[in-house]
Amino acid sequence: MMIDVDSKIKKKKGAEFFERDEDLDDEWVKQHQDAEVEELRQKISKKFEKDNEKLVAEGDKAMKPKELTERLEKANELAAKYKKENKTSKVEAEGKGPSVEKLETNIEKIVQRIENMKIQMEDKEGNKEVALGTSKIVSSPPVHSAQCIPANQSIELHRPPSHRRLLQEIRRPHREVLLQDAAREVRLGYQVR
Repeated sequence: MMIDVDSKIKKKKGAEFFERDEDLDDEWVKQHQDAEVEELRQKISKKFEKDNEKLVAEGDKAMKPKELTERLEKANELAAKYKKENKTSKVEAEGKGPSVEKLETNIEKIVQRIENMKIQMEDKEGNKEVALGTSKIVSSPPVHSAQCIPANQSIELHRPPSHRRLLQEIRRPHREVLLQDAAREVRLGYQVR
C-alpha cells in the first residue's frame, strides 16, 4: 500500500523493508486470504440469520434469500480484490486519504500487538512451569497452639523419615482421628528448635 501511495518509497526505505518474511510464502498468503473471505461470509450469514430471527420474533416477514445474496456480494468483492492482487503482485491502498505516515503508524501498531502477544505467550509458558513446580511442593505440618513460639525466635521443623505415611493418615476424614494423628506427629519427631 505504501508503494501504491508513493512509488519512490521503495528506494527511500530499501527493498528489504518490503520483502516478505521467509515463513510467508505465496501458498500461505493464499490460504490466509481464503480464510479471511470465508470468515467474512460466515459473519454475514450469521448476521442475516440473526436479523431474520429478530424480524420473525417481532411479527414481521423474514427477509428473502436475495437479501443474503446481496450482502454476500461484499465477500465476493474481497475475494476478487485478493485475486487481482495475487495476479498483479500489487496492493492498492485503502481507507480514507491513505498516506505513508498513516500506513507507517498502522505498521507500528501491528508490530506492538505482535510484541504484546509474544510477551503474553512467554508469561503463559512461565506460568505453566510455575504451576507444575508448585504441584510438587509438600505442605508443611500444622503448627499447634501448644507449639507457639515468641515472634523474636525462629523455628525449624524436622520431619521423621515416615512423613509420607503420616500425611496420608492426616487426610482421613474423621475429626477424632485427625486430632490423634496430630498428637502422634508431635510425639514422633516434628521437633521445634
